Amino acid sequence: MFPGAVRWTASSPSCYALSVKFATVLLSSSLASALLFAPSQSRAEGAPQISAKEALRLAEEALAPKNPSGSVYISSLVLQQTAMVSGKRVWTVQWSESVEGSKAGSKEVGLEIGMNGSVVHLIKGRGTSKPQPSPH
Repeated sequence: MFPGAVRWTASSPSCYALSVKFATVLLSSSLASALLFAPSQSRAEGAPQISAKEALRLAEEALAPKNPSGSVYISSLVLQQTAMVSGKRVWTVQWSESVEGSKAGSKEVGLEIGMNGSVVHLIKGRGTSKPQPSPH
């Protein structure tokens, strides 16, 4: 036995049940931590198929007709993974303020640009608070 170590023996079934529960909780937390802090799949994939420069160009092209005064600008361009399982990546673009959407009463708050060049307009509809995708 190591110096300073404590010897423990389970003298009753309730002690055994408690140690099994503790081990289960410990294992569950370890797995959750491993998933949360594991390197993302996007890093392993390397550079995105569409560069930030190309995503920015597509975003500016989509914004231009809805922003004749030029007062609205791109406030954010972020490479994001849409789902942990599928690993699909998109560029998410956010406008500095909303612009008129394609439907009456709707407001466009930004875009999602797929790695194939597809553009999805993010719309905040009348009476809703969450952005909803609207195909381009």
